[in-house]
Amino acid sequence: MHRASACLPTEEIVRSHGKDNREKAAEMTASVQPTSNNDVQEPVPGKRLKVPGLNLAISVKPCGLAQTGYRQYRGKIGAPTAFPRNDYTREDEPVSTHPRYSLIFAVTRRVWRKRPHPRQVGGSNNTWLTPLRNRIPRNTKAAGAGDAVHWKAVTAIQGGGILSMGWVPEGQRAPRITVTAEDKSATYVTMGTEADVTMEAQSAAQGFEDIMATTGTRLLQAMMILEEYAILGGNRTVALGTPTAPTVSASTSGGTVPDATYNVAVVALTLEGFLAASLSSGVIQQQTITGMDNATYTLNGGSSNKSSTTSTGALSGSNTNVIYASTPVIKGAVAYAWYVGTAGNEKLEAITTINSMSLTALAGTGQALTAITADRSKNATLAYDGLLYSAFGSASAYYSALATGAMGVGTTLTASGNGSITEIDAMFKAFWDNHRLSPEELYVNAQELDTITKLTLSNGSNALIRFNYDVSMENPSMIAGATVGFYFNRFSMNGGQLVPVKLHPNLPAGTIFTWAQNLPAHYIAANVPQTAGVQCRRDYYQIPWPLITRANQTGVYCEEVLKV
Repeated sequence: MHRASACLPTEEIVRSHGKDNREKAAEMTASVQPTSNNDVQEPVPGKRLKVPGLNLAISVKPCGLAQTGYRQYRGKIGAPTAFPRNDYTREDEPVSTHPRYSLIFAVTRRVWRKRPHPRQVGGSNNTWLTPLRNRIPRNTKAAGAGDAVHWKAVTAIQGGGILSMGWVPEGQRAPRITVTAEDKSATYVTMGTEADVTMEAQSAAQGFEDIMATTGTRLLQAMMILEEYAILGGNRTVALGTPTAPTVSASTSGGTVPDATYNVAVVALTLEGFLAASLSSGVIQQQTITGMDNATYTLNGGSSNKSSTTSTGALSGSNTNVIYASTPVIKGAVAYAWYVGTAGNEKLEAITTINSMSLTALAGTGQALTAITADRSKNATLAYDGLLYSAFGSASAYYSALATGAMGVGTTLTASGNGSITEIDAMFKAFWDNHRLSPEELYVNAQELDTITKLTLSNGSNALIRFNYDVSMENPSMIAGATVGFYFNRFSMNGGQLVPVKLHPNLPAGTIFTWAQNLPAHYIAANVPQTAGVQCRRDYYQIPWPLITRANQTGVYCEEVLKV
């Protein structure tokens, strides 16, 4: 049991125990034991205080009115991760139900609240930049880990004989149960990031901060953000190949494209490729990375090969033309880069998150189509498959691509007419029909959150929200705005289930990701508790490199793989 002491102002102890009971108050302790719920109870002298995931004894001692010092707690909360010093800030507020990682340290209403830890990058509540990394269980196998991890993915558990019949005659034995599993293996990969701090920077920081410590913290946070990219969109196995040549049409009004004959080509992008691409810098095919040891290695940029070109034919709209193009959806692509120009001069003109585009003007300054020479959509030796690309490569995962629709516009989500979204309902129904599961989280881009909110909170031109407003108030005010925080999945046991709708910082517009992390009891009995987990050969570690220049160099690394 960890121990810490909390120093309370005398007036608060007197208020709780009376003027004649100072010594008695000084001897009181409050014990904190783990609990399975998130309710934090106010401490009562002589009784036990329950806080989730913590085992702590607090000794209370009286202090003078002017003394408000305290000693910090160092220990473990929730997951077995050691937290650094200065991990709590003190707040004076009424005791109530606090989040999971809140801690009440006293007999009075003095609250010590845990500061955000690097494991929860971003600061507070809904601003974390690493929701999946924080959510997915991880474990480390250092001894005998080797260079790869092997596991079985259980896809079905079924009784022997006829699926729906378990009858057995007297005295006879039942058939063997059938467990359908796939052999899985993946090579451990290394992720890392480094920084250096000059001697001058260290001198300037004296008396202000421990700059080497804060540099290590920043590296750890940067490492976790990179890990979030990998867990969501890492691609080891899914090749995008070569897109189909675009279907092209044009309009002679509405734009500023000059009269000419143009070619149109398209390049498909993975999530990594989309996040790395821009109109100014172009699509990354391959990039040579130079480490701080001056050694180099090459990463593929997450882009497909270029398609064949399709001609617009001669445009004659008196320089007011618009070019439209589309290509069939490629499973694994979350965006498309469009190259347009006269023959031999095709340049990058648009990047869209739908499989079509409408071009009203030509910049003519983008990346040349000739820069795209091969399919560079995956990193077959240095990466692992994240959740998206594990799903793209699985026959059992739910995948649906909406119709192409009008070029440059696409097809949006549609309201069901009863307060839900048709496409999301179809997805939830498929989860139940095929797996008897309900997804536990729905991750969306800001565009989709806005669309879902508008479609579910309105009925045609009539809003579904009513505001009751008291006009007799002296200073009347109201809160404007609303959002959908949960989606009710009616295709679930026990009358349905509320599924949280969460923004993900890395999901592109037009992509919705949902998953069921926990499985039914009969899967858990087969030692398959979750659908995904991070297996580490060596979890986060920091290397302080030898001093070879007038700057301290350090790096943070991890060696892991995502098991799905």
